[in-house]
Amino acid sequence: MIAPFDIFKVDAPGGMLWIEAVAELEPAKARVAALMETTPSEYLISSQKTGHKISIKPRNLTHEVVYMPCKSCGSANQRKFSAEMGIHFPEKENIDKPAVWVFPEVVVCFNCGMAEFSVPKAELRQLEQSDSASSQ
Repeated sequence: MIAPFDIFKVDAPGGMLWIEAVAELEPAKARVAALMETTPSEYLISSQKTGHKISIKPRNLTHEVVYMPCKSCGSANQRKFSAEMGIHFPEKENIDKPAVWVFPEVVVCFNCGMAEFSVPKAELRQLEQSDSASSQ
């Protein structure tokens, strides 16, 4: 059986060193934790099956970040940003309706420009209520 998860050590500037392949995700995370004990660095676990990647950095640098491949082009060359957006209702009869402000984290693909985010539940309810009120 081919081990479906590769472990890489991320080296500056942007290079990666393959460490080993592991059969399951949880043992791969445990192996990275053990590697960080002796060599604190950023490590990457990559699924050979799906292409999904998990970047794990020492806690004193940042927290664990998980990126799925870009839905548009499949690239892993993405980064998360903070954003603020005013969502406006379409059509001129809604011109006086106030915008709904959201402050999501946005994942941007540097390969194709695709951006993805989720609207928080409270703001989603605001949008739904305002939209249903205008359709009555």
